[in-house]
Amino acid sequence: MGAAATEAPVRNLRTGRATSSLELAGIIGRLCGTDPRPQHLPSRAGEIRESVGQRTQAAEMLDLPEPRSLESGLAEVVGWLRAGRPGLRVPQAAD
Repeated sequence: MGAAATEAPVRNLRTGRATSSLELAGIIGRLCGTDPRPQHLPSRAGEIRESVGQRTQAAEMLDLPEPRSLESGLAEVVGWLRAGRPGLRVPQAAD
């Protein structure tokens, strides 16, 4: 049976500055108390090398407070996950 779907919307939140995959892995690793060991593979055709988005649209849509650092935002997400994802509604399977 497949993974249970959730009603949580997916949003691409931005910091307004470029962050490498390696930097992101390092931040998440520190927050989770692990030492990630990324595998570096050749780039794939069509792969986006760099993308920097502005936070304005998501901030307005979600009524977000003032910007914070990537690390502090990720720390909040990790805390939410560790707390059992409070507030997330998971639909019940149909009988």
